[in-house]
Amino acid sequence: MLITLGAVTIGTLGILTYVKGNPKVRATLEGWIPGTDETIRVIFQEDKNSSYLDFVLTFFETVKQTILGMFIKEASEPEPGQTRIQYTKIVEYIPPKPAFKPLADQKEAPINKNYAEIRVSKDKGEKVDVVAEKPASPAKTVRDESIPQNLIELETYCGEAAGKAIAAYQKAVYALQEYNQDVAKVIESAGTTVSGVIWQRLKEATEKRKQTVQQAEEHAKDALDSLKRMYNSIDEPVLEAAAHMKTAAKRNIRKIMDDVDEAKKKYTNELQSGNVAERYWKQVQTARENFNEELHILFPNINIHDKKLSVSEEAFDLFVLHMYHKVNNLQKELEKLRTINETKVKAALRTAGEDATQEKLDALICLEVNRERLELEDKHAKELLSEQKKFNDEMRRQLKLQSEIHADHLREAILAKEQETQRTLQRALYDQADADSIKYKTQLAEVVGRSRAVTAALKARMEEEKGASNVQILWAACQTLARTVKAIQSGAPKDKVIKPLEPEIKAICKAAPKEDPLVRAAIQTIPEEAAKRGVFPEDTLRERFLKVESVARRLAMVPEGGAALPIYLLSYLQSFLIIKTANSIPKRELEDEPIDVDSLNTYDILQRAR
Repeated sequence: MLITLGAVTIGTLGILTYVKGNPKVRATLEGWIPGTDETIRVIFQEDKNSSYLDFVLTFFETVKQTILGMFIKEASEPEPGQTRIQYTKIVEYIPPKPAFKPLADQKEAPINKNYAEIRVSKDKGEKVDVVAEKPASPAKTVRDESIPQNLIELETYCGEAAGKAIAAYQKAVYALQEYNQDVAKVIESAGTTVSGVIWQRLKEATEKRKQTVQQAEEHAKDALDSLKRMYNSIDEPVLEAAAHMKTAAKRNIRKIMDDVDEAKKKYTNELQSGNVAERYWKQVQTARENFNEELHILFPNINIHDKKLSVSEEAFDLFVLHMYHKVNNLQKELEKLRTINETKVKAALRTAGEDATQEKLDALICLEVNRERLELEDKHAKELLSEQKKFNDEMRRQLKLQSEIHADHLREAILAKEQETQRTLQRALYDQADADSIKYKTQLAEVVGRSRAVTAALKARMEEEKGASNVQILWAACQTLARTVKAIQSGAPKDKVIKPLEPEIKAICKAAPKEDPLVRAAIQTIPEEAAKRGVFPEDTLRERFLKVESVARRLAMVPEGGAALPIYLLSYLQSFLIIKTANSIPKRELEDEPIDVDSLNTYDILQRAR
């Protein structure tokens, strides 16, 4: 068994050693079995910034801190009133070793061109040029692995951009931790003991958080865009590089993207913690404001945010009674929560059994923390009651002194009130008289305004009716002119089809306003001959066109200069045999483009005329 295990181990180490020295086999093996390249890098310590010792020490240190945090409570818990936050260290990011940079220094060997040899002929003594072909040099592998300079610069820029993005995320995490610490101090304080330095630091931390978050997002976007461009450039067929170089470049890109994602994940977790702290802070502030509003309803002069809370002697008993009920209700709620939590813990322990050690510890720790918190609250409540007793004794003594002073003050106040009442009555009489006078003038002005408005409305109504009457007359005159132009009057003889339009035009001029530019322009466009002589109606023109069209169809085959009688007969016969079809006019003619008029026949011309 041991011999077999040793042989397998030696064989595996031999294969890994061979793969480490051969990049092509290493790239092929990485494609078959993902994770092989990372294993080789860890075994042979190819990364200079990590080692076995650091990995082992880090692992045991983490385990040690976890165990101490679970069982040694005194060493892990901060002191009361303090908030301990482990700040993130800003470490410079070292990108992976570039894959294309070693090829940038390789230069292609010069290729010798063909050379010419000059020889002299023995017979004629003339020079003869002979071109000798030199054997071609063997193909160089360097040319296949030559890399463009912009890709090398892009690879370097990707590492720098990733370093900036990770550093920006670390700064953002540090700023969020500072902000969370200041928020915790504000929450733990009573609301009035926070110094101005804390508020200034909180304001500066807020601004710093916004700036660092913006910078981190910009650098991360720049780094991801550069990595995508480089990844796409590697997959292009134009790039002539070895497979192991492309695999190494892709591996570097994945490593950089994983590092950026890890930094972003830490930043996201810290941001969520900050959001939780900020929500808790807002809830505490809301509870304080609600309590302050509740006190304002009963005691308008009390403000819990004041450093020195003062209660008047009239409201003291009510204030004590209200606070007693408030504290009693809070104690009931605390006892209710304590009972419910103990029941939940017991139920969890019964459900989990003996194997759920972590769940038991968590439940017991939560129960112990709640118990200590309640004990501290009870202690503070007792101290508050003792201070309140001292305050009540001092208040009673002051009340005895104030009662005598109050009696003297009441006598002086009654006398001053009597004088003030007399002045108020006189001033009320004067004000009432002025109000009645103003009311009368207002009513009178309202009546005058209404009468003027009615007069103006009547005038406007008269103008509107006058304009409407003129419009109706103008419309009737225009309709008369339209009927005259469109159709023949019933019963009119055919020799008197043409009728002058001058009477209708004069009627329109009389009905239209004198200064109307539209009517004047429309009348001026009518020719004088049409007004005096008249025009043919549309029906007459349609009949004439149909007659001309019928004759033209019958004589479609007759040329312009005339023809023999058989041509006339054939044309007449053709007009009966051809079916009248409505051919659509081409789009070019509708768009007013030039056409060949000679190519149109008689039927095309008649179709366009129709």
